[in-house]
Amino acid sequence: MRRPVVLLFSLWLGTVGAQCPTNFPPPPSCDNCDGYLDASDNGKNVVIPANRTFCIRAGVTVSPASLDIRKDATLIVCGTLTLTGDLNLGNNGSSLWVAPGGTLNASGLNANAQTNIYNYGTMHLAHLNLNGSNAAFYNIGTGAQLLVQNSINVNAATQFINHQGLVQAQSFTLNGTAQACLSEGACLSVTNFTNNGNGAITVTGSAPVALSFTGTATLNGTVTNSNLLYVCQAPGATTNNPGNWGSAQVYSNCTSGCGVLPIVKLHVQGALTPEDVHLRWTCEGACATPAYYTIGLYDAGRVQVLTQSPHTTLRLSKATLPARTEWTFLVSGWSAAGEKLAEGHLTLQAESLHLTVWPNPFTDKLHYTYTGTTPAHLTLYNAAGAIVARFTLEPGSGTLHADDHGQSIDALPKGLYLLTAHTDAYEPLTPPYRLVK
Repeated sequence: MRRPVVLLFSLWLGTVGAQCPTNFPPPPSCDNCDGYLDASDNGKNVVIPANRTFCIRAGVTVSPASLDIRKDATLIVCGTLTLTGDLNLGNNGSSLWVAPGGTLNASGLNANAQTNIYNYGTMHLAHLNLNGSNAAFYNIGTGAQLLVQNSINVNAATQFINHQGLVQAQSFTLNGTAQACLSEGACLSVTNFTNNGNGAITVTGSAPVALSFTGTATLNGTVTNSNLLYVCQAPGATTNNPGNWGSAQVYSNCTSGCGVLPIVKLHVQGALTPEDVHLRWTCEGACATPAYYTIGLYDAGRVQVLTQSPHTTLRLSKATLPARTEWTFLVSGWSAAGEKLAEGHLTLQAESLHLTVWPNPFTDKLHYTYTGTTPAHLTLYNAAGAIVARFTLEPGSGTLHADDHGQSIDALPKGLYLLTAHTDAYEPLTPPYRLVK
């Protein structure tokens, strides 16, 4: 075990309470930690000292015999941590973070009073227990996966928080005043679900979340007051006291699992330049955040998938597309579990954008023709380089008598001007050119 530098990483100091969180800490970094675990710690009884932060770097696998995270100490896993037994967080203020790309393998994970667990990566566990007051488990981000072979038990005044991530378990049980906080497309997929409290599942934000079960749901109290909870009850599954689902939207004989979430329409926009196709898309209304998107092209009634991306913009070279008079693109958003969350399409004419502005010289107006499918934006500069007017052009032809702020073109002083133009995607339409008045 090495202890090379002073801690520079700033940790999230969240407080668990009755309210579900709506803000989440950023993913942790394994740079500038107080110390690092490595292969030299394999088979040892490892202790993370109080008030210190230790890390496991990306690409490093550590398999200690046991692990003790002391009071107000932190362990950040950017690589892989494997334990043959349980990991117990029992010291006030201790915390465990699994970074994106990091992995925890353990027989079990037990978090007691005043301890916190943050998962941005992948956890493989036999069981998870949250005990005591103010213990919390966070599963954060579309890439976060908690995979539990047996049971998840959320007890006493604790919180289980799943924001955008995937949780799979044999059973999930909420006891006492324990709370499950779900948000933005979070998916909870289990065999058996048990609720022993009232209002135990809270949905934050405006996007729906999913609970899927294939065995038995035992509802000894009202589950939720939110209609954004979509429940998928598989064929053959049963519910005791189904009236206790509360405001949840329940689908019986449901075979789609976490795909029970409604498919939201994507608003897809595009523009063409001489060499490329530029696409971008946004959800129309509240949307569970997809983990990734597939971008396809309709071809003879079928969809040919072109690429996959986690981003909401894409540039495609025209040289990679089939020669035709128009292209119809299909963009689909998917959860980490492979369930479709959103979809939209766009047809573009297979020709370059073209913009023409005249006359030159001009006096009191400018005419234009524009072949794009989204608005174009013109900026007019005077000879000193100052912006004197901005114009927004809709596709087609038209005449400009004033700029976007109502300033008359006729009011512009005589002289030399420079005109620039770009698309909504900030791609230039033409080289800057001179106009004279």
